[in-house]
Amino acid sequence: MDSSYNLNSETCLISEVDNKRVIQLNRPNVMNAFDGHMIIKMQRCLESWNKDPNVDLVIIKGNHKAFCSGGDVLDLTGAAKKGDITRYKNFIKLMHSVKSFSKPYIALIDGLTMGGGCGLALNGPFVVATERTLLSMPETSIGFYPDSGSAHFFKGNFGLFLGLTGFRLKGADVFHAGLATHYIDSVDVTGIEKELFNLSRNLSNKETAPLALKVTFQHYKSAKNLSFNELLTIENRLTQRFLLDHDFHEGARAMLIDKDRTPSWKPRTLTEVTQQMVNSYFNPLETRENEIFFESKL
Repeated sequence: MDSSYNLNSETCLISEVDNKRVIQLNRPNVMNAFDGHMIIKMQRCLESWNKDPNVDLVIIKGNHKAFCSGGDVLDLTGAAKKGDITRYKNFIKLMHSVKSFSKPYIALIDGLTMGGGCGLALNGPFVVATERTLLSMPETSIGFYPDSGSAHFFKGNFGLFLGLTGFRLKGADVFHAGLATHYIDSVDVTGIEKELFNLSRNLSNKETAPLALKVTFQHYKSAKNLSFNELLTIENRLTQRFLLDHDFHEGARAMLIDKDRTPSWKPRTLTEVTQQMVNSYFNPLETRENEIFFESKL
């Protein structure tokens, strides 16, 4: 790593609230454009948190000026002229870390969101826009191309239009274009952030099965890349495994039979649920005749 990188800089703030982590981009004088050290700091944090069973949720946000205006172009061109492409390679790794992050990752794009800022937000599963959101990929205007994985999150002919022109989407248009998963008023951002913290606490309460939560989260994320027929094949596997496992019968007992509302889950907490446990629910069934496959396309 370049010794010039300062990972303790105040331009990328990391905070902890219980089992949640918050990344705040903090370079308001350049609309929170990220430089080399910020890229490394974010990538290392996400890589670490993805493996840490004590981290349940990540929020990424900017400040009152912007969410993120993308990469620091002068920083990038300066390095490139010296033959140093490390910064861009690190950025590619960061985009992969965002896309492959296996836990809830919520981007609060309250303000300017451009270039690499789009990548930081739209490669994740949850994007919250406001009336202050101004989103675009304007790279062609500086002789570059729309990177950051935009060929995936800008879909269809409209996505091609956005990539070619750098057209700016404002406010609710970001949501209606399918680029944001949620839309709220800017004044409510702080409240939503607090609700997200409380949500994570509620998801850990005794009435909710930790294993079922993590299986559900992975199912919903991976289902976006499946056809409807493939989805039903996976649901057949999940159903059979839930029916054979402990938690479903314990939940039915506690909520519907004895109604004591005190289920004894196995595992008891989210941190005890390993990725291997979750993956085992999605694997092919041990007996092939119990599988269901459809030939027609849906």
